[in-house]
Amino acid sequence: TVSVYQDESIEGLIGSKIMSGTSSSDEGSGEPSRYIQTKGYKIQVYSGNNQKLSKNEANSRKASIRNTFPTMDVTITFNSPVWRALAGNYKTYEQATEALKELKNAFPSFAREMQIKEAIIKLPVYQ
Repeated sequence: TVSVYQDESIEGLIGSKIMSGTSSSDEGSGEPSRYIQTKGYKIQVYSGNNQKLSKNEANSRKASIRNTFPTMDVTITFNSPVWRALAGNYKTYEQATEALKELKNAFPSFAREMQIKEAIIKLPVYQ
């Protein structure tokens, strides 16, 4: 019989992909140089399928959020014909809910469109 004793956080990493950071400015800055991809949550701040307007609106919202929350990761995705802007990387639904409240308070004009979505997120690995 073999018994394995390990920290619970290790079990959460099993099956996760580790990827290198893309910026050379990561080194020596205290910022993580690698990330783990795992299941989690993002906040959808925009979704639209008007090909003439949706890309610009998604980028506009990304810029607005980055100006107000500079450390928040905001990504734009395109899955024909829909453009989406997704904010944050949250391991738990509770963390995403707190961030959603902050975003809705900061941007009441498009708060009705915001919602939490399950997604593949990236979490930093500090060395």
